[in-house]
Amino acid sequence: KNRTRIKKKIMKTKITLIAAKIDKTVEYSSDYYFKLYLNDDKQFPSRYLTSSGVDDCLKKIFEHSLKVDKNWSFPTIVDARVVQEKKETVCEITYTCYMPSVSKIEKTGKFYSRQQLDQLELKVDPYYAKLISRQAGSVY
Repeated sequence: KNRTRIKKKIMKTKITLIAAKIDKTVEYSSDYYFKLYLNDDKQFPSRYLTSSGVDDCLKKIFEHSLKVDKNWSFPTIVDARVVQEKKETVCEITYTCYMPSVSKIEKTGKFYSRQQLDQLELKVDPYYAKLISRQAGSVY
């Protein structure tokens, strides 16, 4: 008998974090009221899930990006989707967290206002913009 083995590919899972600061000391209409965190590559931080689990994955994203503990910021799952990345199918699970405006909490990257994003000609992917709007009611 000639049996052909089919190798099944396991889909990778990527955890993406949308972190934002809300400064309630300024007017809601101010450009500084709501800021999004982007890493040094001007992307939302993400990491592939390993056997250590989701909590560990999120913890590592926070440890690399911000000077706050994951548990302090209460990351909340907002959506999941399947995307193509470099010819691979990936399941992306997106979390958001909104925190008070605390200065110098970035280890890497930076928090950007909408005006700063526009000046740098950085566009938030429409998928992420929808998630942000749904969670924060922001103008993104």
